[in-house]
Amino acid sequence: MSQKRSVVNLSGQDSTSREKVLFWLKKLGTVTVQDLIDRMDVTGVAIRRYITELQEEGHIVTKVQRHQVGRPTHYYQLTDSALELYPRQYDELATELFDELEALYGETGVALFFEQRSTKLKRRYEDTVTGETLEDRLEALVRVQNEQGYMANVHPNADGSFSFEEKNCPIAKVACRYGHACRCELQLFRSLLQVQVERTACMAEGGNVCSYHIMQDS
Repeated sequence: MSQKRSVVNLSGQDSTSREKVLFWLKKLGTVTVQDLIDRMDVTGVAIRRYITELQEEGHIVTKVQRHQVGRPTHYYQLTDSALELYPRQYDELATELFDELEALYGETGVALFFEQRSTKLKRRYEDTVTGETLEDRLEALVRVQNEQGYMANVHPNADGSFSFEEKNCPIAKVACRYGHACRCELQLFRSLLQVQVERTACMAEGGNVCSYHIMQDS
C-alpha cells in the first residue's frame, strides 16, 4: 500500500521535487517530461522516477502521441484521485453557503434544508440499511456511514442494546455552527432503524466522538 502523502504546496515555493511535479501538472494540465525539466532544477531521470511513483499510486495517466518519424511523445495528466492531494476549502465554502441561506431565509430556511436532506438520505439508504435483525441493520448503517468518511463502528451491550460511534465528522464545521445537522442525523438513524435511538455524545458539542444508544424493540 502506498504511503499517504501530504497536501500539495500550491505556491510552488519551498516544495519538494515531488510536490513541484504535482504543482506543474495542476498548473499546466498536460505536461511532458521536457516541460517539467524546463521548469524544475531536477534531472530527467528524477522526474521520470516521480512520474512512475505517481502512476503506481493512480494519480497520473499517460497519453501517447505517435509521429510518422521519431519516437512517440508521452503526455501526463492528473487523475480524479489526484485532486485529493491538493488543498480544498469545502468546510469554509459550506459554512459560508449556510450563512447566506440563513441571511436570506432565516433559521427556518436552514432547518428546512436539513429536513429535506434527511428525507433524501432516507430514500437513498432505506434499501441498503436492511436486515432481519437490528444488528444486521446496524452493520449496514456502519458501512453506509464509513463510505461517507464517518469512521463508524457498532458494538452490543450486555442489556441487548447497541452503542453506535462515529469518530470523524466530514461536516464538522457546519455541524458546530448549525445544530440542525446533528438533529438531521439522529432523525435519519431513527427513521432507518425504526427503533429507539438516543444520542449520548456529540463532537459538535465538544465530545471526542458522536455516539448513540440504540435499543431493541421490547
